[in-house]
Parts: sequence; structure tokens; C-alpha cells
Amino acid sequence: MQIASSEWVLGNRDRALARTAAAGLTAIELDARPDLDSAAVRSSLAEYGLTAPSLCWQWNPDAELGSPDRTSRSDAQRYLRGALEQAAELGAAQLVVVPACREIAWQDEPRRAGVERAASAIREVLRDAPAEVGLSIEALRTDESFLLNTLDEADDLRVLIDDERAALLADLYHLAALDGDLDSLVSAHADKVSLVHFAAADRARVSPATPGIAEVISALARAGFAGSVTLEYTVPDDRDLAQAAAFATQVWNAPTEAR
Repeated sequence: MQIASSEWVLGNRDRALARTAAAGLTAIELDARPDLDSAAVRSSLAEYGLTAPSLCWQWNPDAELGSPDRTSRSDAQRYLRGALEQAAELGAAQLVVVPACREIAWQDEPRRAGVERAASAIREVLRDAPAEVGLSIEALRTDESFLLNTLDEADDLRVLIDDERAALLADLYHLAALDGDLDSLVSAHADKVSLVHFAAADRARVSPATPGIAEVISALARAGFAGSVTLEYTVPDDRDLAQAAAFATQVWNAPTEAR
């Protein structure tokens, strides 16, 4: 099981790489930046003894896969294609996908219309995209994105994409805002989850005291979860990151019967 830090959380890439290695981690979820030279990125990772098991979608309300605007969708498709190619070049197994980067809907229409546009746009890209890179569809809180807020809604998009490379991202911070027990929400789709973002409801570090965390890990383990885990929480200092890394490594690598 790979436990990764998050460039999105840690900020400046060079500093994020250094802090990740100092915390005892060997992996980092990088922002997908197709504009950067992949060979140079690989060299930077190697300098710190790191890998990138996943890449994160860059927030851009002008390039959205579910948008009714053709130019916006085309720009998002161009980014998706480049991000998937970069992921393959970096050896990343999956790319986080966010089809709508806005809190308010584009226009007055059924939500599913945007989901269907996103599915169609993604299918077009996947036809000639690297076969070894999967998509991890993320559901966000309603104050960040209106389109996908639950794993049920994210799974609706996954089904419409109709490609075995499409899977789900279980972001514990976002899911904690929903009604219902966290472990029940995750358990319902555990067999489709390929990536987990580790953060408590207040974006703090996940700890043994985080409600439902043991049950969530057990549910995913029983479902055969074999993806990676990203520590996507607000990191106050390097000591805290090291503690988060140690806890995540311990609980995810513990024998199933010990959880």
C-alpha cells in the first residue's frame, strides 16, 4: 500500500518533495501539469527517492468536462488527454478527475445533463489514452462543486463512462459532510474505490480518534482495495506530517484481522 503526501496541500513543488521525503514517505500525489517536461519531473522525484502513484486534477472553471460550452469541454479534454499521458510517463496509476469546477450550475437544466456531457467527453479521450492509467472520479462538497457531491453521483458518471479504467475516489473530508455514517457511505461503493484521500471533517490529520476511520479502512480492505492513499489534510508542520504518515502506514499495512 502506497501512502502519499499531496502537492496540492504542501504547495511549492520543490519544497513539497523535500518535506515528503523528510516525513519518511516515499510517494506524493502531484498536480497534473502536462505543460511540464515529464523527464524533468521524474528527475526531481528520483532526487528525493519518491514516486507519484496518482496525479491530481487542476482546478479550472474555464475548462470543464461537463460544461455546456463546447470550448470549455474541448479545453478540458485537451487537459485530460495531456494529464493521462503525463501520468503514464511518470508511472502514475491514476488521475483524479473533477468534471465541474464551480459551486453554481452552468444553466437551468437537470444535473444529469452535465454528467452525461462529462461522460461523453471522457469517453472520447479514453479511446486513444494510455491504457495503464485509470481515472479516479471525485465527489466534492457542495460549496466547491455542484455536479458530483456523493459517491452515488460519482458512480453514476463511472457507469456512463463504461470503461474499466474509471473508478471512484473516496475523499474522507468531502464525504464527512454528507448525512450518514462515513463507513456506510464508503462501504456502499468500496469495490469501486481506487484512491483514498485521508483527511478529517475539518481538514485536520486523520487519527485513531477520527469517527468511523477504523470501519472505513476495514470496509475497503474487505473489498480488496489495492490503490493508494493520499494525506490531503492541512499540514501545520513537518512533525505533524511525519505523524500522519506513520499512522496511515501503520493502519493500512496492518493485517486485516488486526484492524
